[in-house]
Amino acid sequence: RTTKICFNEEGMRISRPFRDPVFVSWGHVKNVAARASGEFVLELQNQEMISLHPYMTGVASLVEQMQRLGVKGALLSQATKPR
Repeated sequence: RTTKICFNEEGMRISRPFRDPVFVSWGHVKNVAARASGEFVLELQNQEMISLHPYMTGVASLVEQMQRLGVKGALLSQATKPR
């Protein structure tokens, strides 16, 4: 099983193996960080971290959406190291 993410103008729905699906509004994303491995890490307001492999289907489109919406760190030049 793999993590699946669907998104729209309000936010994203994340379905992960062995966990209940969750909806995260864009305002709940505190920061987007980029790791040297190419992974993106979404830091949520509740301190939860979600790692996204760059080759997952739709990750590039998700990052573009976050850039359009001005989510902190979504532009690689703004990305910070994950904690």
